[in-house]
Amino acid sequence: MQYLFSTTCLLLLFNVSLMAQNSVILRPGLADGKAGEVYSNEPNSVFANDLLRASEWTYQGDPGTHRGFLQFDLSSVPAGSTIDSAFLSLYAPNPPNTQDHSGDNTSYLRRITSGWDQATITWNNQPLATNIHQVTLPASTEEYQDYTHINVTALVRDMVSDPLNS
Repeated sequence: MQYLFSTTCLLLLFNVSLMAQNSVILRPGLADGKAGEVYSNEPNSVFANDLLRASEWTYQGDPGTHRGFLQFDLSSVPAGSTIDSAFLSLYAPNPPNTQDHSGDNTSYLRRITSGWDQATITWNNQPLATNIHQVTLPASTEEYQDYTHINVTALVRDMVSDPLNS
């Protein structure tokens, strides 16, 4: 099973007063955050690419796992804001240049709870994550499928309320 996404976007809607509502659109890889990948079969390797990969497969007879990591810069969300809603969109590469989605590939989005560096992240030093408020991505129904408008409101609320552990 494999998910590869070339563009990622997070939309936050938050209230800063009773009358005003603001929206923020963030994209890692730009000034808004970072992305990283780790691979169990190359536990000390750093993978610098634009793709967010999540997979578990047998590679030339060896079981292996890829995990993708995202971090959004939420500093533009004013302190004390109430997050009304937050949505994440993940897009398959266009044109597809990788393996397709297959098998029972249900997966999860989880909040990272420890620090990490895009330039040094490896399987052996990957950050911790929590399954509290994790979001399930359903199994794909197409070979190259976009996952749009994923409700990540609870995850983002946790990230805004506890930035030191997010």
